[in-house]
Amino acid sequence: MHKKFVFLSDFSAEEMPYGGGEINDRELLNILRHRGHEVVELRTRNLKSNSLKEHSGSCFIVSNFVFLKRQFIEELKKEKYVIYEHDHKYVTSRNPAVYKDCKVPSEKIINRDFYKSAIATFCQTVFHAKVLKGNLALDNVVSLGGNL
Repeated sequence: MHKKFVFLSDFSAEEMPYGGGEINDRELLNILRHRGHEVVELRTRNLKSNSLKEHSGSCFIVSNFVFLKRQFIEELKKEKYVIYEHDHKYVTSRNPAVYKDCKVPSEKIINRDFYKSAIATFCQTVFHAKVLKGNLALDNVVSLGGNL
């Protein structure tokens, strides 16, 4: 069964050729396309008021989303979406390693509801998933066991 995926990210591998997350995103998109799925790529910084509504009912994959405005986060919560997590966008600094045992103080946690509302958040390693789960106390976190 072929599906339509709408892939949201701040940048592509062509825009950030040395970005690890962007290169990993490109691999995921290649895999989906190779399996016959339709993939629409949207840049978070270019979204217009109707951008997500045009694709309502699709499967949304949210990658890097620093530029994703709050209104679109709220719209996505009404859709089916997963987060393809490359770093720690639930931490204001995006670096939990600066805290003892990677335990982030609650006042430094952001985007908790966005992660909670996702069908799943895919992390690249077991350690990454453990840190995210430990800070957000969510059960929708999945480790991919490595990079694609």
